[in-house]
Amino acid sequence: MRQTGTNVKEYLELYQTSWSALQSQSGPTRHYQQGNMVQTWMVSYQEIKKRDPTATKLLLLLAFFNNQDIWYELLESGLDCSDPPPWFKIAVPNKLAFKAKIKSLVGFSLVETKHQAGSYSLHPVVQDWCYHIAASINLTNQLHGLALMSVGYMVPLNSEREYAVIQQRLLPHANYLISRGRGDWPVDTIDMWNALNGIGNLYSGQGKLQEAEEMYQQALAGYEEALGPDHTSTLITVNNLGNLYLDQGQLKEAEEMCQRALAGYGKALGTDHTSTLDTVNNLGNLYLNQGKLEEAEEMYQRALAGYEAALGPGHLKTRMVSESLASFATFRAKRTRKRDMLYKILRRK
Repeated sequence: MRQTGTNVKEYLELYQTSWSALQSQSGPTRHYQQGNMVQTWMVSYQEIKKRDPTATKLLLLLAFFNNQDIWYELLESGLDCSDPPPWFKIAVPNKLAFKAKIKSLVGFSLVETKHQAGSYSLHPVVQDWCYHIAASINLTNQLHGLALMSVGYMVPLNSEREYAVIQQRLLPHANYLISRGRGDWPVDTIDMWNALNGIGNLYSGQGKLQEAEEMYQQALAGYEEALGPDHTSTLITVNNLGNLYLDQGQLKEAEEMCQRALAGYGKALGTDHTSTLDTVNNLGNLYLNQGKLEEAEEMYQRALAGYEAALGPGHLKTRMVSESLASFATFRAKRTRKRDMLYKILRRK
């Protein structure tokens, strides 16, 4: 770039264009010594396809993830979507089957093994070449969507073991997939909205609040259109947005989302359901941040009674609300003592 005076934008345009030129100039051949690198990859690809077509589709799918750290469980999570492609179910039903498919890709040097991490990687140029092949056979949407779903469905709950480590490992994949271009996403599928909500949880957990809001908003719009405003999947995302707005200090928007989630959960699941109680507790936190102490105490008391009845006094959620109420009572007592002392001082004067 320095030698030719080419700027970044122009370089990227030329780089993308060059793939079409390379492909048109490179027909399959078995003369490795006489062919260029693209010819070599194409010969390998065709040989693998002849032996096992599923393995070549797996190779193309790997190119849609961040190329540095791809592991079996990441791909396996894609099986949780409602209708995975038949070839995908053949490729990753278990780790043994996956390793049998990946073995030939490693053998032809299209995929590299990272032994210490127990994962795999692709050279960036191989990755771009695979992306080009996928586009040429109209698999881009399917593979991009499947990769998004794999990432979104694997995002752990904060209560799960080592959730922070898994989130950090998933983050580069989410960033890569989101940046690749929204036009490649399959649209109007519940699986996609579920995946985007999961990626919203990932971004929220990693403190990327603006990115999380964008994912939640897209998931919410999809859920509302496909399932309606009062469906539980819709309400989960509404509740997530409420928590996110609270973290951002947007208290008015947070209250609006929490009230909507509370009304929806009460209607769909009942006032004593744990999802309803979770929203009640969230409202208590919100009112406390707003300085509405009476409203906050009312929400905490309601949540505590509900959790004790539904989960028992020893459950983590019950204990957490009980601790919130105890802290709340201490805060009120301190405030009352300060007020009484101020009154005494004023009377003396």
